[in-house]
Amino acid sequence: MNKLTGLLGSLNEIIKQLDGDHKDVVENLLNLLYEVNFKDESATKSLSELFDDNIETWQAGGEIRQLIKTGFENLDSAIGGFFPGELVVIGSRPTEGKTQFLINLALNISKYHSSLFYSYDHSHYIISSRFVSTLSGIPLEDLLRRRITDEQKEFLTSKVSELSQQQLLIHSGTNTSINAFKLMSSKFIRENGIKVIFIDFYQCLTSSKYRRNREQEISHVSRELKKFAKENMVLIIATSQLSLSSGCFPGPMHPGGNAFLSFSTSSFPVELE
Repeated sequence: MNKLTGLLGSLNEIIKQLDGDHKDVVENLLNLLYEVNFKDESATKSLSELFDDNIETWQAGGEIRQLIKTGFENLDSAIGGFFPGELVVIGSRPTEGKTQFLINLALNISKYHSSLFYSYDHSHYIISSRFVSTLSGIPLEDLLRRRITDEQKEFLTSKVSELSQQQLLIHSGTNTSINAFKLMSSKFIRENGIKVIFIDFYQCLTSSKYRRNREQEISHVSRELKKFAKENMVLIIATSQLSLSSGCFPGPMHPGGNAFLSFSTSSFPVELE
């Protein structure tokens, strides 16, 4: 197992140095090795076996330990929470607050569960500024422009202990391959006990297997994320970007008239999933 994991990492480094058809061959081999490394031979059970496995849990009552709460009372009241092994996609149009909502979720959840936040859309400086702005209430623009007052500087210092309580790792890299995501996440799960993974945003992930067809590529990424979440029993929460255009799915989106909600090329397969 350890040798296979090391080989997977080595192959991922080789992929970065290749292009064209050779890169496709290596990525396909990487996929095959991943399947071998994480093969689950106990995935099939009879209904009676599942009943025996879970009857004590059903009869015990009380709150489910594995349930992951969002930290938003109204939302938790409506959906109960999330389970490990799930892929949750948060979709909205651009500039409607997907990243900010994901940051709020990450701050709430990482108080109780080791979490990993992938920021494919922002640098470490920008994403960390957004997290600190959310925690401190200091306007994001002031942090980004480094125009904070002495009082705000003291307030930031007082927040250091609160930040240390967050079980949160933030990754801001440029390798957006789904295989790289799986390899890196597996490493963090193994070494840091990660239970929740946040992805901002979904459409940044790529796969050379379907690079000539964006819809198929995103559908493939979706299946791989679902599979990864289930195999590793982690919760994955990802944002997805939707867009507005005329001609599809009419609905009363605005008081002044009709608007039409449609999915961008890369969002549409996410909805189909």
